[in-house]
Amino acid sequence: MLGRAMIRLSTERLTLREFVPEDAPFVLELLNEPSFLRFIGDRGARTLAQAEAYIQERLRASYAKHGHGLLLVERKRDRAPLGMCGLVRRAGLDGPDLGFAFLEQHTGHGYATEAASAVLSESRFEVVLAITSQDNERSIRLLENLDFRFERTLTLAPSAQVLALFAWEPPATERASTAADLEGDYICPSCGERIVVPLDVAAGGTQEYVEDCPVCCSPNVLAVRVDDDGTVEVNAQAE
Repeated sequence: MLGRAMIRLSTERLTLREFVPEDAPFVLELLNEPSFLRFIGDRGARTLAQAEAYIQERLRASYAKHGHGLLLVERKRDRAPLGMCGLVRRAGLDGPDLGFAFLEQHTGHGYATEAASAVLSESRFEVVLAITSQDNERSIRLLENLDFRFERTLTLAPSAQVLALFAWEPPATERASTAADLEGDYICPSCGERIVVPLDVAAGGTQEYVEDCPVCCSPNVLAVRVDDDGTVEVNAQAE
């Protein structure tokens, strides 16, 4: 079985990559920023060991389970770590949630908008959510600039804080392009060749049909699964 592909995004000024244990000093600093503690919450990380545990148990666990998560945002010209940005799964929300946090010294330069735009441009979800404190004007302004629309207020347990919920949908042309470009691959059980097949996501998340191998012409039964995050799995059996 092939291993999971590492998540890596690039913009004009930034690189977004998966967190690794060596990023613990930066994570420790970010999680204890006054703005992080006020608007996002206390993650209880006070030592490097606790920051490394947060990376392994929260950040890297999300990559393995969901295929996405919060990414480290680095500046290209000097590889300085600036913040984190990505899609997360949160109990109480029906879909992926855009999360972001930056060191205070790196705010005001458009980095958060640039990083979030890159994350959204790579998203295959039909809707991306975002939550923020009602008094977090900076985050609300950023979400509005990214074309998120306000949906409603809500409370997520165990916090009693009333939050603002926003939602974003890709433009119709972008959704159509994403659907049209989706592909999967399988190994023909008869000839052993790797076959790439275009997929019609409009046909549903689970599909089964017969298709002749274009190399050896043997009929194969293809079982296709497309997860809501765009992950594709195609299994083939000889008919």
